[in-house]
Amino acid sequence: DAGGGSGPVCRLLSLSRANAWMQQTVAALGARLPSEALILFPSQQALFESFQTPGNRERRMDLTGWYKLCCDFGVSADVVSGQELHDGVPEDVKLIILPANDACALEADESATAAAKTALGRGCVYSFGYLYGYSYTQKAAPHVPRNMRNNELYPVFMGKQAIFREILEASRVRRSRYASVDIETGEFENGTVVVNHTSYPHFVEGYGTLPSRTACFIKK
Repeated sequence: DAGGGSGPVCRLLSLSRANAWMQQTVAALGARLPSEALILFPSQQALFESFQTPGNRERRMDLTGWYKLCCDFGVSADVVSGQELHDGVPEDVKLIILPANDACALEADESATAAAKTALGRGCVYSFGYLYGYSYTQKAAPHVPRNMRNNELYPVFMGKQAIFREILEASRVRRSRYASVDIETGEFENGTVVVNHTSYPHFVEGYGTLPSRTACFIKK
């Protein structure tokens, strides 16, 4: 955080300390552990749709929501394009997320449930009838229309069933034990980087209290 003071001198000092810490930490990290989760970037939609296209903001935010879900649950996910998977999916990958993509042709099924699980090959597919990622970022759940006489709208993370947790358990994807809501982690060969994105201190096991908007490196 470069805002560690009320004047330009304090900010420069804070930034200088942060850069020094970063140089020391990067040298000690080692190789980044391979990501076991991928989020497919909707390249076609991003190319052909503008922000003025109806529903575009919600579809774009769906990817952001899925990425935040991964961060909050301690999953290091990479955002990739379909071209990067042209030669196949890497062996380390256990979970692939396809966010909202208006360029994909999908047939609507009015009799289907809001979420469904279907066995496929050696794994399974979770399908959603609403923008799950986008809903996670909102204070009101957009998948519940007001014309259905439901004026009390709740975001998905307040639901009784945490579907994303079920997905992670089923895929057995690697998760960091330091992660929490708005606490981002990065897994490396020699340890874990923990970033506190919140506006309040956060206790990190094996380190102690991590101040607001700061990071630490926990060695193995």
